[in-house]
Amino acid sequence: MEHLVKNRTMKDYLIRIFTILTMFIIVFSVMEINEATNNKNPISKNPKIKSMTINNETVGGLKGTVEKSKSGTTIYLKKGVYKFNNTDIKIGKTLTIIGKGSAKDIVIDARKKDSIFEINSKGKLTLINVTLTNGKGITGVGISNSGRCYVYNSVFKDHISEDGGSGIYNYGKCIVRNSKFKNNYDTYDAVVGSAIHNTGKLTVTGSKFLNPYGKSILIMNDDGNILVKNNIFRGGDTAVLNTDLYGNSRFVVLNNVIHRFSDGGICNLYSHSKHIVIKSNKINNCDIGIYSEGSYANIRFNTVNKVAYGIIFDGNYNIISKNKLTNNKKSPSKKIWSIWQKSGCKYNKISNNVVKGFYLGIVTGDGGKYNLILKNKVIKSTYGIYVELGHKTNRVSYNTFLNNKIGLVSNYKFKNKSNIFVGNEVNIKKVNHSKNNIW
Repeated sequence: MEHLVKNRTMKDYLIRIFTILTMFIIVFSVMEINEATNNKNPISKNPKIKSMTINNETVGGLKGTVEKSKSGTTIYLKKGVYKFNNTDIKIGKTLTIIGKGSAKDIVIDARKKDSIFEINSKGKLTLINVTLTNGKGITGVGISNSGRCYVYNSVFKDHISEDGGSGIYNYGKCIVRNSKFKNNYDTYDAVVGSAIHNTGKLTVTGSKFLNPYGKSILIMNDDGNILVKNNIFRGGDTAVLNTDLYGNSRFVVLNNVIHRFSDGGICNLYSHSKHIVIKSNKINNCDIGIYSEGSYANIRFNTVNKVAYGIIFDGNYNIISKNKLTNNKKSPSKKIWSIWQKSGCKYNKISNNVVKGFYLGIVTGDGGKYNLILKNKVIKSTYGIYVELGHKTNRVSYNTFLNNKIGLVSNYKFKNKSNIFVGNEVNIKKVNHSKNNIW
């Protein structure tokens, strides 16, 4: 009896071991099948899986991956050049695409076949560490965004558009940070943005815009809201341009470095907006440093060097204050002007600016009223301040004229009080009313 019990116990033990081994074999077999399936197609049908990694040989390419991905998926791109099935990618869900490395190593090359990404009003794309290149289309060649778009540490280069927005055309909300735009241009002979064209809400910070071809507007704001801050611009027609026919836009340009533009560094055209801020920018080697048409512009703390015209503005209630403008030419030509207020302007304030080395330091057109030219310093210019104000409500007071050929020139009467003249060849010329000047 005892012998039978021992045999039965041993039998039960062996059955349990066999059962456990069988279960392990089944589990490992299922895992191997899933792994093999995922190698053929990295896109799992399991809705819980929110990330995947592909390379430039993945079946279906980037476009196929995007089409099959669930909303909320993160797609990682391995290093390489992605040349196939990578254009006309439509996004109507939330996706993140991240290059596994620096942008120069992960390249989506459209080969001049088509545009690359199109984000609809329901879509959201976050793009990180990726280069988009060689796109070609009507507009929005790198990215056309009608939804939400976030671009970080990426590169847009060598795109061609027919109607602007070769890098990005933004109709929705777009944020661009620490990215580069190079050699993007448009073939349309009109005012459009070749790198970025905005009609929505756009923020661009910490990025570089390089265009050695020399003919383009790099960023254009077309009745949208835009913040351009801490960027570098080099080469083209105009660095940043704003147009606003309806008065709804916000145009804010802060602390950018702008170099070598054949037309203008920063331009505000046909503007009816009351929120124009151009502040703390460094502008060099442009035909016009800053050009502003419209009212309520706040142009302050900018440094403008080696230009034909420093700041030109038109309209009313503008503030031109604490800017520094230098030309650094011994004999400036008649086309070298520093600050020019056009005719018929009212309630503008030009104050605390430093102007050096221009043919005309500060120029005001005739017909204006209630304008103030206060506490400016004009140095080594042919004409320090040239006023054609024509109304007693205008004031030119508390300015300093230092070592100019002619300090102050005007053909009209105006309030002229407590200005300081030192070392000028002629202090005042053709001024009909003068009071409390020091020289």
